[in-house]
Amino acid sequence: MSDFDTRFAALQQRFKDLAKLQLAELETALAGQNWLTIRDVSHSLSGRAGMFGFAELGEIAQALEEAIDTNLPEANRSALCDQLLTMLRGVD
Repeated sequence: MSDFDTRFAALQQRFKDLAKLQLAELETALAGQNWLTIRDVSHSLSGRAGMFGFAELGEIAQALEEAIDTNLPEANRSALCDQLLTMLRGVD
């Protein structure tokens, strides 16, 4: 394994560890309907997920962020949040 591969693997693991923390943060925020926190976490994920091999997760996070920014109905935002939570649960 090259030095780059070793460093990238370490960064990817840090992303996975942070994703687990953000999963818990999203679950709590959704239970409290705290859309500002959900938006902030989604923004964070949308910017980093693709870099570490989770492009679909990043796309859903971006869609959720945009849904909140444009004030789409809560049902739409909740559905996107559920999708994001499902994807985060699959990050290993």
